[in-house]
Amino acid sequence: MNPKIHSEATVEDIMLYWSKGHSIKDTAEHFDRSYRVIEQMVSRYSHRYERSFNFPHIIHAKRFGA
Repeated sequence: MNPKIHSEATVEDIMLYWSKGHSIKDTAEHFDRSYRVIEQMVSRYSHRYERSFNFPHIIHAKRFGA
């Protein structure tokens, strides 16, 4: 099995964590992956997990100054 292929559950978990307002660096540290892997994953799957700025859990995220 190719270790570079991520299971769908892992992609789902990573993208949900990222979409809640965490930075790519925080997401990489949380899931023990490299920054580059998370960056590529976000660029590949971000259209499915677009951030909606109407939700308080995103507006009050620490990287937006909350």
